[in-house]
Amino acid sequence: MTTNFPIDPFPIVDPEDFDKNTKKKYTEDYIDENLRSQGWSLYEPYVDKGYDRIAVKNIKGHKITRYIQVKARALSKGSQNKYYAGYTLGPKDIISDPRIVFVIFSHEKILDNNVRDILFFPIVEWLKFIKEHSGSLFTSLGFKQGDGKINDTYYDPSSKQWTWGVGSSRRKAIPLVKFINKNGLQLIENDEPEKKFLELKKWITNFRDENIYDLRLTKNHPILKRPENQDLLNNTKDTINNFIKIKNISPEQSIKTIKANNEIFNQNEEAKKSAIKYFGNLEKEIIEI
Repeated sequence: MTTNFPIDPFPIVDPEDFDKNTKKKYTEDYIDENLRSQGWSLYEPYVDKGYDRIAVKNIKGHKITRYIQVKARALSKGSQNKYYAGYTLGPKDIISDPRIVFVIFSHEKILDNNVRDILFFPIVEWLKFIKEHSGSLFTSLGFKQGDGKINDTYYDPSSKQWTWGVGSSRRKAIPLVKFINKNGLQLIENDEPEKKFLELKKWITNFRDENIYDLRLTKNHPILKRPENQDLLNNTKDTINNFIKIKNISPEQSIKTIKANNEIFNQNEEAKKSAIKYFGNLEKEIIEI
C-alpha cells in the first residue's frame, strides 16, 4: 500500500489525447488503480446498475463494500479565474444504499499544473451537504430530469483548493477539504454504512421522498399569477405527488395499503362480485390479502 495518494498510474499517458467517450474509460481505470494502491479490491460490473466499480476492503477484520459512480468531467473556466467541474446527477442516482459513493475527477493541465485531485462523496454525506448549502438543487428542473449540469464544484489554480461555489459577497464559497484525496478516503473507509445499514437506508429513502420526489410549484411563473390557474395546478401537483409516493412505497407498505383498502372494499358485496367476475382468480387473491 502506497503512502502517496493520489498516484499517477499512467505517467506516459496524456489524458488530453482522449475524446469524451474514451476519457470516461481512462478516468474509471485511473480511480480503479488509485483505490487498489490503498488496499482496495476492485470489480467492474458486467451490467450497468448505476455504478462503475465495486470496491471491497477489509478494515480491522470487517469487510466493507462501496459502489463507486465515477463522474469524469473536464474543468471549464468560470468567473474569478476559477474552474468548475460540471457533472450530472438526478433522482435515479439517489439509490437507497448508504454504500454508494460519487467520485468526481478531472485530470487537467491548468497554468502548467496537473490537477489530479479525487473528490469522494459518500451518498449520505453528499445529500446532507447539498441540503445545507444548496437545497434548491433538488427542486430544479434539470435535477428532476437528470440532464442538468451541476456546476458548483470549483477549483482555484492559485490556491489549489476546491470549493462548493465560486464565492461572492452574497454567497460564500464552501471548502471541500473533507472530501478530497486522503480525507475523502477516510470518509469511504468509515464502516458506518455497514453498521447502520438499515437505519441509513431508511434515512436516504425518507430524504428522497421528502426532498426529491416532492413536486413543488415555482412561485415566479407567470401562469401561476393568474388566480384561476392556481387551484388546477395545485390539484395536479398533489395528484402527481400522491402517484409518486404510491410508486415508491415498500412492499410492506404496499401490502398494508391493500389490506386497508380491502377492509372497505369487502364491505360491499356487489363490488366484490363484480371484481371477481371481471378479473377472475387474480382479483380473488388480491382481495383476500
